[in-house]
Amino acid sequence: MTWTIANAKQQFSEVVRLCAEKPQAVYNRSRPVAVLVSAEDYQAFETWQRERQSPAAIDVAGLFADARLALEELGLEGLDLPARQDRPGADFGPVEGESTAAPDGPDHATQ
Repeated sequence: MTWTIANAKQQFSEVVRLCAEKPQAVYNRSRPVAVLVSAEDYQAFETWQRERQSPAAIDVAGLFADARLALEELGLEGLDLPARQDRPGADFGPVEGESTAAPDGPDHATQ
């Protein structure tokens, strides 16, 4: 339900009662000027706003610790990964031994 300022003043207790069910908009000359919300909704909004302003740092070490623990539970000690090899990026040209031909297909144009 929507309210004019005058109606909201006259029936304030009703506006407060209804805002527990859903937000109540208050208008002044057909223009929204306020919205009354329940204390629970406002608290949730404040929590959301705080989290948005200062997002929690991701604990990468903790994520890997969880993964290691899961692997240990499966009886695995780790993953066999190939040794890392440094190589130039795409901006520096092709890597020795790699093909420079464009992939076949309609999505890839050849020049």
